[in-house]
Amino acid sequence: MKFKAVFRDDAGFEALWEHFLTENDHASVFYTLHWMDYQRYYSEDRFVADLSFTLLGANGEPLAICPLYLEDYDSLLRFSYRGEFLESLRTPLISRGVHRRYQKKIERELYRIIDGLAERRRVQKCNFLIDPLCAIYEDERYNYLTQYGYLDASIATQIIDLKKDEDELWAALRQSYKALINNADNAFEVVIMDYRNPMFDNHDNYRVLHHKAAGRVTRPIETFNLQFEMLRNDEAMLVGVKYDNRFVTFAYFIHSSRTAYYASEADDPDIDIPVTCGPLMQWKAMQYYKARGFDYMELDNQQFGPQVFDHPSQKDIAISFFKRGFGGTTFPLFRGIKYYDKELLGQELRENVQELTREVGDDR
Repeated sequence: MKFKAVFRDDAGFEALWEHFLTENDHASVFYTLHWMDYQRYYSEDRFVADLSFTLLGANGEPLAICPLYLEDYDSLLRFSYRGEFLESLRTPLISRGVHRRYQKKIERELYRIIDGLAERRRVQKCNFLIDPLCAIYEDERYNYLTQYGYLDASIATQIIDLKKDEDELWAALRQSYKALINNADNAFEVVIMDYRNPMFDNHDNYRVLHHKAAGRVTRPIETFNLQFEMLRNDEAMLVGVKYDNRFVTFAYFIHSSRTAYYASEADDPDIDIPVTCGPLMQWKAMQYYKARGFDYMELDNQQFGPQVFDHPSQKDIAISFFKRGFGGTTFPLFRGIKYYDKELLGQELRENVQELTREVGDDR
């Protein structure tokens, strides 16, 4: 097979990328051009170059897409997004129209190109994550990154199967959540905002509460503007909760044609409310996406304790427990790190093992 890589700066890149997404409805929202622009702004001054590319076959048909950002993070050149795995780069995605016997050949070509770019750009490290919202549609589920020199840094995530009946979804909720949802549903007004009713002022309330809850401006305003564009483009949905006719909290979800992802939440720390509304917002989102015929909704990371490449806080572990209360399945979140700089590999392994040793000692 002959291949051609079309990069972000090449003519026709966006049209080819969009064509791939149109033909592959299993691609998650993390492969959309809007989300990639969001990543660019979120990287801020760490951003060096967008090296994303589409891989074409001999007939010019897009066979695969690869989001790829080069960042200068703490004076280290990395293929990453924000340096680590909090919002990691998704792995290249191969078209489902490719026959199985050709998939590995295409995969090898993709990682050959990535390694070549790393050599030319003097990249020291690469972080990739196999998107579970894409992998859930595949027959084979394993960390294939280890075949290309990546160290396994996997954890888990929580995914809800929205194809189940609503009664089944309700039955799977943690018992204590059911009472909280019922009580909150009586105490609050819930407002669903999507492509059918995009109101910038309401969306801007989410930005204001996001900064207020954090106590500071955590990211550029361009990222919030892009979130609104994603909402208008039917790539996102915002759940707002009103109390005494004021918005007191928001939950933001992003989605593609078949899958959704819980992205963020922001509330007003200065307003006392009679009952927590976090479970209510998640339940309303589940109902919303089920009604629209979505297959799955991902609630994000499941962390149970320290690992070599993952050091969750007690807050992270508590958040994981909260998310499991909505039912669903704990699904592998395959991640990999490739070190092109062996000295950096030794340094970071020593630091991670020292941290792991300390954390395990503290647990005792």
